[in-house]
Amino acid sequence: GWDELMQNKRRAAGGRWRVRFRRVYLVFFASYLVMLMMPLAGILYLYNQVMDVTEKNCARSALTAISDTASALRSRLLWMDSTASRFLLDSQMTSMMYAEPLSYGDKRVNTFTSFSGHLNDLIGTYDKDFLGFRMLFQDSELVFYDDAISRGLAFVFDNALRYEDMTYEEWYDAVFSSDVRTLLPAHDIYLAGTRVRALTYNYPILRRSASGNRKAVLQFFIPEETLYPQGFNPLSTGYLLDARGRLLADFGAREPFPLAQATLPDGADWLRLNRGLMVMAEVRDGLQLAMLIPEEAAFRDVYAMRWPMVLVFMLCAVLEGVLMLYLAKRNARPIEHMASDMTRVLDMPRQGNELEFIHQGILQLQQNQQSAMQHGLRMETALLLNRLMNQRTDDVEVLLKSGERIGIDLRAAGYCAAIIQLPADAVPARDAIMPEPPRQMRVVIGEGRRNRLNVLYLLDTEEAVENAGAIAGHMRQLHAQLPQGTRMGLGRVCAALDDVTFSFNQAMYCLQAEGMGDSIVSFDQVSPGVNSLCFPLEQQQRIINAVKHNNTAVIDQEFELILNENTVRRHLSALMKRTLLSSIEALLVMAAEDVTRQDNLPDYLRSVHQTDDFRTQLEILRLEFHRIAEQVGGRFAQVSNQRAAMEDYLEKHYSDSMLSIGSMAEKFGFSESYFSVLFKDTLGEPYSSYLEKLRLNKAGELLTATDKSVEDIAQMVGYNNSTTFRRAFKRVKGLSPQQYRTQAGG
Repeated sequence: GWDELMQNKRRAAGGRWRVRFRRVYLVFFASYLVMLMMPLAGILYLYNQVMDVTEKNCARSALTAISDTASALRSRLLWMDSTASRFLLDSQMTSMMYAEPLSYGDKRVNTFTSFSGHLNDLIGTYDKDFLGFRMLFQDSELVFYDDAISRGLAFVFDNALRYEDMTYEEWYDAVFSSDVRTLLPAHDIYLAGTRVRALTYNYPILRRSASGNRKAVLQFFIPEETLYPQGFNPLSTGYLLDARGRLLADFGAREPFPLAQATLPDGADWLRLNRGLMVMAEVRDGLQLAMLIPEEAAFRDVYAMRWPMVLVFMLCAVLEGVLMLYLAKRNARPIEHMASDMTRVLDMPRQGNELEFIHQGILQLQQNQQSAMQHGLRMETALLLNRLMNQRTDDVEVLLKSGERIGIDLRAAGYCAAIIQLPADAVPARDAIMPEPPRQMRVVIGEGRRNRLNVLYLLDTEEAVENAGAIAGHMRQLHAQLPQGTRMGLGRVCAALDDVTFSFNQAMYCLQAEGMGDSIVSFDQVSPGVNSLCFPLEQQQRIINAVKHNNTAVIDQEFELILNENTVRRHLSALMKRTLLSSIEALLVMAAEDVTRQDNLPDYLRSVHQTDDFRTQLEILRLEFHRIAEQVGGRFAQVSNQRAAMEDYLEKHYSDSMLSIGSMAEKFGFSESYFSVLFKDTLGEPYSSYLEKLRLNKAGELLTATDKSVEDIAQMVGYNNSTTFRRAFKRVKGLSPQQYRTQAGG
């Protein structure tokens, strides 16, 4: 009977409360794991940021050092080129090149000695970092260097140069085989009994005649240590590469050059590799100076931060664990007390039916309240999307606040609108399961008119803005869950919230387009007419706004779209091109009349018709829009900087009953409509309000300081009608003119 029923209820109630008690601990344990991940994520993020900053700073510092070295090497090569070029037309050089080899006791020794001095004069003083020069004559086998002369190339190679890792035949081919300037790789050379590692710069000088061609080569030697950048880290390795990626010299730690990264990506001057940072700077003509900074040198300070970060994370984990355990016990205690109280209540004889009735009533009230809140949220969302679709407000801040009130953040990097048209007999599925939106996107959906659903995609990153295919894929998933016969229209992505209405209009146009058999139609799929011009109202409005705000970049972007849409996609005829030009000219006239006075505008419009080239005509109109926008920006800045002049002008002319916003706009060189906007931005309130307050303040001073009549004072402050003056004074001051005078005098 009754006792058994009550015992079952008590056991069931006790089981429910024990489950809730365990649930509290599970919730806090899950919260602990989440909270544990937050400092870990923060530490990892901080570590990665420090790594990125350190990498960039190290790369910039190394790039600065290696760029300075490359610049110095470039200057040396230019000096060598200019020095060698002096011999190209030198007459003594020609005679030496066609001279026969010297023999023992030859009387021409004095002639060659004289040429040696002439050679040193042409060379002049050279950089102390160079190891002197050599002038080699191939046919006569003469060698001039510094102040000495030698006969026989093999003799000079064996006794003066002595390349340690190159034979005479290899050296001879490398020096005389090329007719262009070359830079030989670094070799160990014995110069004047001193062993040095240096590069050899060869500059060939050719003479061609009927008797045969002769060649001389001017050589300079560049020591390898001159390639070291200032402050070079000894753990790093430097490389000098020619235009074909061949290694000419290496210095420092001498790590092997990573051939896979012989060239950096376009636009980059440094690259992160597995072994460290690779920094490169161009010397000239493809000659590259590179430096490899190892990991231990570039990130030494960052690696030292690892253990402190681990200790900080462990400390956070312990503190969070203690805090979560304390909160779990504290929140489970009320459940224990409630379970005990409910057990005592259920033990009361014959009270079970009433308590169950009360419990069910409370649950029903909670469900009704939740249902009402969800219905109100759906209505608010539908109204917000309807406002965006019909552009019922130009104030973006109002839209943002409306979204925040219902829990929707409308701030995003891009927006894309879509409209879903359900079949006539279908009911909008309010509780339909929405597919998970793509990454870095959010979806807002609301009911519209005539079985329509308005959908707004909020794109949170530039990557999401460029990925239009993800939006189409999400719409296909949504379409699969809706009734058969549903059609969808998708507009283009826009960057500003106040342009969402254009995206909605494009989606509506897709639904109304004929001949499209697909259930999901994007605006880019709608085939434009071959001879139908494209110059929509939203594009015209964007151009007008760009002119008003002196945004020439937007003007260029819109004119590029006009050109592509009407020449590439539509291939307009000559008649339609003239129609399009007329529309743009009308927009230009409207912009000029709206924002500023343009006395020479007809001259620019006539220049458009002096050519038949469509691109040239568009370019003339684009430049004219630029000129108006820049003039607006300059005049706006001029007016904004002349606040005192505007106030002084009104102070002097407020008593003139004929004073108007039009006369003042003409004074400052603007149209009346645009000057009214500039006036409000500069002085903080509209022209009429400012002038009324100024006149009534002056009237108040006259009422208290003179005994003139109200009619005379009204005339003095610019009012032709004393009745109008009395009404304005009472409305602004709260008193009639006579009461104001009495109160001030009493």
